[in-house]
Amino acid sequence: MSSPAITIAHFMQWRFISSVRPYPQSTTHRLMLISSLGDIIKRSIIKRSIIWASLSARAKNITQMATPLTMRIAQLLIPGLLLAGCGTTGDKAPDMFVRDNTPNAVPANEPLSRYGNPTHYTVRGKTYQVLKNSSGFTESGVASWYGTKFHGRKTSSGEPYNMYAMTAAHKTLPLPTYVEVTHRGNGRKIIVKVNDRGPFHDGRIIDLSYAAARKLGISATGTGPVSIRVINTSALDLKTSEVVLPEAVHHGGKIHVQVAAMGTEAAADKMADKLRKNHMQSVRVHVTQSDGKKLYRVRIGPLPDVDLAYQVISELNKIGMQTARVVVD
Repeated sequence: MSSPAITIAHFMQWRFISSVRPYPQSTTHRLMLISSLGDIIKRSIIKRSIIWASLSARAKNITQMATPLTMRIAQLLIPGLLLAGCGTTGDKAPDMFVRDNTPNAVPANEPLSRYGNPTHYTVRGKTYQVLKNSSGFTESGVASWYGTKFHGRKTSSGEPYNMYAMTAAHKTLPLPTYVEVTHRGNGRKIIVKVNDRGPFHDGRIIDLSYAAARKLGISATGTGPVSIRVINTSALDLKTSEVVLPEAVHHGGKIHVQVAAMGTEAAADKMADKLRKNHMQSVRVHVTQSDGKKLYRVRIGPLPDVDLAYQVISELNKIGMQTARVVVD
């Protein structure tokens, strides 16, 4: 049997044994073979180092490219996830203009609501004791908000929920109670009227109306760290009747704020773009006929009530648009 032989494959990382060529017997041949093997191994190591360096550089580039992409995805997803943590699943903000500086609720000494003030009640297996006296009450925790899903529905006190009013829900405060809410992050303060029960989520202490959340600065994030303090209204004159909220005006039509009526579509579109740049929402161009000619009416809406319509007009006046008016059709 011939002695084992070594076949050298220049493009393989490892040698392998075969019986193709006899192993050289002379010392010179052995030295040449060893030298040749050494060169091959050296070249292989260098080549492998180059490959690893190239792969490392590519990996670094990919990481650098992925980092801003990942951050961008997070920026897109996180607000949505936080908004999903608002008062109730499926709730959302209104698709229309709401100003950031809605006036605070005005504290008043009101009698207890006929509804919403039992000694105790149970939700999801947990029992809550309603406070008999809220004087000096303070609390810190997380605030959330609720919007379109409950707009117009009755609150625990029997009043209709108005997401454009400065109101709130609390689990144990007497209804109604006026509280000052302070955002512990941005320092903003608001005053709201508590006329509803909730939020029934661990860690959350108060559910704000959409208008209140926007004014406090948590409408975009969904929740925020707050502290609340009950405002003592006992020194104020006692109201003998319940506060009546302004009713929506329907007249069988929809409420809009008409900003202008243009003779050309281009002029109307330009006006609409200007409104959107000033953060106006629900801006639309309505096309109508007048004396055989087309009119392009730039409008904001539809709006839920006349009160909000006049709030919109007030904001338009601030940016120099003085001809806006309320229309119902």
